[in-house]
Amino acid sequence: MRYRIVAKAIGDVTIQGTILAERDGILFEFIPDNLGKLSLVAISIQVPQDKVQNFASSISQTGLDVPLSITIGGDREIHERLVAELQVLEAHLSFATISSLQNIDWNNLEQEEFIAESSEEKNLLAVSGVSSKIEYPKTVFHVSPESISQLVDLMPLYDSLTIPKSFFQEGMNFFRNFQYITAYYHFFFVIEDFYADGKFSGRGVIDEFNKSREFVGIATNALQQLFADERHRANLLKFFIEENCDVSPQGLQKLLFHLRGNLHHYHSKSPKTRGTPINHKEYESIALIAMYIVRLAIGLREATISTSIGNKISGAA
Repeated sequence: MRYRIVAKAIGDVTIQGTILAERDGILFEFIPDNLGKLSLVAISIQVPQDKVQNFASSISQTGLDVPLSITIGGDREIHERLVAELQVLEAHLSFATISSLQNIDWNNLEQEEFIAESSEEKNLLAVSGVSSKIEYPKTVFHVSPESISQLVDLMPLYDSLTIPKSFFQEGMNFFRNFQYITAYYHFFFVIEDFYADGKFSGRGVIDEFNKSREFVGIATNALQQLFADERHRANLLKFFIEENCDVSPQGLQKLLFHLRGNLHHYHSKSPKTRGTPINHKEYESIALIAMYIVRLAIGLREATISTSIGNKISGAA
């Protein structure tokens, strides 16, 4: 059995017909559109015999009123190996084409195929291929005409929060696109602005962080929320250990600052996790906890302004 994934190539690279290249049992296919522009990149590998069973799929229906149930198998290790190959290919091909290749979209596969090579393998596969797209659930938010009018009227009173909210918005856009490192930068800018009192390095930032009872309280809440999820807990613990930080609100403050510094530098021989263009997923949990902190911090300031506005209205009345 061969396992094959197909990803969209975005850019302005042209080729003459489909190109095949093979290395170490991995087959690369470069597929153009009808105008000769590189449109798709496919990569496939022979599935080891002891893992073939992992790819079994089935379609079943338990009753006439029950929708079809489709079970699709796979192997995470093999999948991640092929995705990693696409990431490496993207870096080298983009450089070789003077950045005419913008990216290879491995997050949203055009096709994921399971190619049977024997009758036994065909019997395993009720489904031979799927397409997949990774995205966060969308939230539909209805806004009334009255709310819009009120928002427009009161915007000048919340002017001090315009830049923090803009950083937060940009951070959210990067987060939804799985660019967690860049999202973290934007969230940390708000944390730095609110709680570092103009300090930018060393002990000064940590001391300012610790002085803020508000920040300590928010950090306490953030730890409780994210540590309740086993996956995020494991990911965060890795960073706490690497940075020699206590698992505490003060330890989280220290960790956030240390990671900001680490992500602004790169050394390939560092024993610590370092941010790269192809390992954003390792920073999902730390970006999420920074996002949580910033949302609460902005919300508290917005509530304080709202209370002040209400008190002024009451006083005038």
